[in-house]
Order: sequence, then C-alpha cells, then structure tokens
Amino acid sequence: MHQNAMRRWISGILMCAAALAGAVAFAADLPQAQPTLHQGEAGDLMSRGYHLVSELKVASDGGGRDADPGDPADRIDGGSLARRYTYELGVTTHTELYEEFGTSNQKIMQEKGALIGVKGSVTRRLGRDNKLVVAGEIAMGYSDYTGSYIGGNYGDLRFNGQSRFLLDVSVAYGQSIPQWSDVAFSVGLGYRRLTDNLQEAGPAGYQRVNDRIYLALGVEKPFHSGNWTISPGLNYRSALWGNQYSAISGGLDKRQKDASGIELYVNFAHKPSRITVTPFLRTWSAEDSKVNGGFYEPRNDTREVGVALTYRF
Repeated sequence: MHQNAMRRWISGILMCAAALAGAVAFAADLPQAQPTLHQGEAGDLMSRGYHLVSELKVASDGGGRDADPGDPADRIDGGSLARRYTYELGVTTHTELYEEFGTSNQKIMQEKGALIGVKGSVTRRLGRDNKLVVAGEIAMGYSDYTGSYIGGNYGDLRFNGQSRFLLDVSVAYGQSIPQWSDVAFSVGLGYRRLTDNLQEAGPAGYQRVNDRIYLALGVEKPFHSGNWTISPGLNYRSALWGNQYSAISGGLDKRQKDASGIELYVNFAHKPSRITVTPFLRTWSAEDSKVNGGFYEPRNDTREVGVALTYRF
C-alpha cells in the first residue's frame, strides 16, 4: 500500500477511535466498528461518532433534566436515546401533629409524635422531557395523646407512647417544559394509610385506621449551582375516597372523603454523589365524616414536618 494512503488510512482509524472513545464515556453500548474501513467509511463513522457524543452530552447536561454527570449513560438504540429506569432509595424522618375539632371549633383531641422510615422510587423516562414515577414511603413511630373524658375538658386525659404506622404510595406522570426553564408539572394518584394504635393506651382506647385515595397535582422548578441542583416544589392533593375505621362496637367504617392537603418541599441534589436531601412540609385537612352507628369522625388537621435523605442509582 502506498505510504501516503496508509498514513491517511491510519489517521482516519485514529480519529474514528478518538470519537468512539468519547462516546464510550457517556454510553456502554455503542455500535461496533468494522474490522476494516476504507477512507470514506472511516470519515463517515467519525462524523456519526461526533454526532453521537454531542447528543449524549446534551442528554447529560441538558438543563439538568433528570440526568447528571454521575448517572449511568443511556443505552443507544439505532442512533437515538433509549428509555431507561432510575431508582432512589433512602430514609425519612418527620414529626406529626394530628388535631380534632368539635362542632364549636374547639380542640377536642390531639396526637403528637415522631416517625422514621424508608422511602423509594422508580422512574421510567418516556423521553427527554417526560417520565413516569412510582414512589412509596413506610414510616413508624410513637405519639402522645391529649384529650378529654366525655363531658370533661380538653387536657384532662393524657397517654404517651402509642405506636403509629404510615404507608403512602403513588404513581405520577411528569412533564418538563424546556421553554419555561424546565419547569415541570405532574399529575398522579396516591394511596395513604395511617394506623393509630390507641388501644395500647388501655381499655378505653381503640385502634383507628384511616385510608385515603387522592389525586395529586404538582409543579417543580430546578435551579443549578455548581454540583448542586436545587428544586423547590409544591403538590396539591385532593381525596377521591376516604374511610375511617374505628375498632369499636364490632368495628365501624365512617366515610370521610372531604379532605385536601399540600406538600411543600425543596430537593437539594448533589450530582457527583447522587445524594438528595429533601426537607418537606405536608398537611391534610378533613371535614366531618358520615355518621355510622351514632358515631362520626370529627373534623381534623394533620401537619408533618421532616426531611428525607435518598441515594440515586
């Protein structure tokens, strides 16, 4: 082979290898080069390799949407970004204040406690700007009860150390708007169960279980600062169905679907470590339940203040 032709052939191979090496930094599965390439084929492959690296860099840096430099790269399928899953797992802790009010708006009972638990999520990216998220949280803890005897005054009756159990699972569709600086909107459904073991206070106590299915609407806006992405968000929740079970008189179910609440949070996501710290405030307000067997569940408010620490992989 002529020396000039060989130099051009080797040069093309080296440039092609450089382009492919750059692409490997962002993706694991790249099209394999042919063992032997002509000069024109090498130039074409180098061009396609450069285009591939450019697309992957946009996916990794593109306004901070879902991807970060520490994330595993997307797989390549036919020259386009393939769908993928990401996961989050971590711990959470929060304090809870639950209050009930009588017909004259006076407080008749409260429970105050602290819960710790685990939370996690699975995210499936449907495209560059939309995704489906399934999330869940399980928390347990203890509360202190303050109430009154029948016909007595609030504060006359106190019990400490009753266990509580919280379960919350949800599925949501999220859509970010690049033209609006990546403001993201979400809509989803959730299920929440709170088990209150007041029977542990003594013979006068009884177990209470609150179940709720709710619609969730959310908005979130990311801000970027160095290795951090700070994303404040707001979720509005409205109950579609609710039930309060009380283990008295053989067990009573009282429909209590007139409830709504909000969740305010700020995600502090650190890209290289893939760790996210999220302080949050969650509230619920429910109206009087339906009457069953002469009993009803009074109007009540719930406030939860806490923080979550999660790892993304």
